[in-house]
Amino acid sequence: MTDLFNLKVLYVEDDPETRHQMEKFLKRRFSRVVTASNGIEGLAKFSECDPDIVIADLLMEGLGGIDMVERIRESGSTCSVLITSAIEDTGSILRTVDLGIDKYIIKPIDTDELCKTLEKTASRILKENGKSLSFDINRKKEIEKELRLGISAFLKKKTGKGPKNINAFLGNNHLEIVINGFLTPFDESLLEDRRNQTVIEQNRQLFYKTVKKEFKEIIINIISLEIEITDLRIDAEANRESFVFKY
Repeated sequence: MTDLFNLKVLYVEDDPETRHQMEKFLKRRFSRVVTASNGIEGLAKFSECDPDIVIADLLMEGLGGIDMVERIRESGSTCSVLITSAIEDTGSILRTVDLGIDKYIIKPIDTDELCKTLEKTASRILKENGKSLSFDINRKKEIEKELRLGISAFLKKKTGKGPKNINAFLGNNHLEIVINGFLTPFDESLLEDRRNQTVIEQNRQLFYKTVKKEFKEIIINIISLEIEITDLRIDAEANRESFVFKY
């Protein structure tokens, strides 16, 4: 089950009870599980978290699973996708083939079958990526905790204010850091005039450019791997910063 813990999964299901039960099932196997209640929300969550695997229900109000996956494919993503459905519809199954969907699973879901499918999918993903960080569950959590504490202390030292909270996720070939509540009192006063939002974000970009070497060294010392920043997004209005590092 270790391979699964190095991957992210997005689960999209409009039935609350089914979503709740499956979320608990997935969280015992993946270190990060993101859920959505419909296809529109699923697309938004997909853009935010860039999952390795998407599991989506076929029929949902507004935007169904296959239509959602079509839009995901149009964005250029080749992530693995599993479609669940209570009906065996030949037309839908053929559409999933065209979209390169890994598995069409009939409800009620056989969890043993699902586990085998997820394990097989995870192994293929890690093999295609060419590298794998096979942390055990406890070690993974320890490293993510060290990252949260180390980055928080660094930011407090450099800016005089620690963030509200930090989320860290170790993937099989990348690290994600999300920092919430980074605005200083001065920034918040500037943000009272929304025209200053761009100024705050540009200043924050400049800050990270200035401390880039030190920032990377903190992370490298914790995970013992060389890294490069591939994405940095700063949203002053949402008071959130997100990073993606590749190993």
